[in-house]
Amino acid sequence: MRTNTTMKLTALAAAMGMVMSAGAFADTGTATQTFDYQVDEVAVIALDGAAPSLIITNANVTAGATELLSTASSGNSWAVTSNAGDNAKKLVAELSAAMPTGVSLLVNVGGTTAGVSVPAELSLATTKADVVTGIDSVGQTGMPITYQLKATLAAGEVGNNADNTVIYTIIDSGV
Repeated sequence: MRTNTTMKLTALAAAMGMVMSAGAFADTGTATQTFDYQVDEVAVIALDGAAPSLIITNANVTAGATELLSTASSGNSWAVTSNAGDNAKKLVAELSAAMPTGVSLLVNVGGTTAGVSVPAELSLATTKADVVTGIDSVGQTGMPITYQLKATLAAGEVGNNADNTVIYTIIDSGV
């Protein structure tokens, strides 16, 4: 009988060991992992709308005028996303090449809900000019851009289908 009791106690001890062991593993059913993260400064713009065709013709000039203006363009807009903070960014514009003598491109860029358009009908050149300042953290689309071609009488006739490019850049306000 002693052998039977010893076997039962051994079996009971083994079973208890398994239960204790299983209990120890049950407490480790959770694992953790540390991860690195960062959110970089984001400041992106996009343009929407077809390239405007700005033409000065007899139809849009009044007799006796000393300046010639094309019809203002419509249908162009811009969008911006920035997480840079309050008044952190501004939008600048410049031409890729100089306009002919006596001819200029006027631009009026609508501001964001958190930015100010300055000034209306700015004449662009090959140097950066502020068109919207005080851009806060914002995500917005559909702000209008209007272009108009202006020429002096001395400019004369300017080539058929001449073109130029406006370059828009979002930069830090302090620049």
